[in-house]
Amino acid sequence: VITRTWQTADKMKRQRGRLDGDGARNDNFRARRYIAKYTINPAITHGISHEVGSVEAGKWADLVLWRPAFFGVKPSLILKGGAIAASLMGDINGSIPTPQPVHYRPMFASYAGSRHATSLTFVSQAAFAAGVPQQLGLRKAIGVVSGCRGVQKTDWIHK
Repeated sequence: VITRTWQTADKMKRQRGRLDGDGARNDNFRARRYIAKYTINPAITHGISHEVGSVEAGKWADLVLWRPAFFGVKPSLILKGGAIAASLMGDINGSIPTPQPVHYRPMFASYAGSRHATSLTFVSQAAFAAGVPQQLGLRKAIGVVSGCRGVQKTDWIHK
C-alpha cells in the first residue's frame, strides 16, 4: 500500500504539476497529503481516529523507521506501542559488528505479555457497554469505535 501510494504521488506530480501548498524546492504538502491517505484518513473513516492514526500525545502509535533509499519497502525498525516489535538483525554469533545475512527478527514487543500491552482491540460502543471485552477475557487494551456512520469526505484531512 505504501509503495503504491508514493508511486501514485509521483505520477500525479509529473502529470498535473505542483500543488498550491508546495514550496518551490519541496513537496511537503503533497507528502502530508499522501501520508494522510494511509494513516489518519482511514482512522477517521473507521471511527478510531481518537485512538490511532497520527502521532500525537495520548494516541497509540505504531511507527516504522526506514532508510530513505528503502522507504516503503524494507523497514529498519518497527515500533509497536512504543516497544521494538521487529528489527533487522544479523547472525547472533557473528564476530564482526556487521554480520551478514541480515533478517527481520522478532524483538521485545513480540513476546509474552508485550503483545497484549502494545496493541488495541476495537469494539463497538454497544459491545463495550454490554461488557463483551470482559466476557471474552480480552487482555489487550480496548478501543471504542465512534462516529463512523456520519463520516464524509469533507471530514478527511489533506484530501
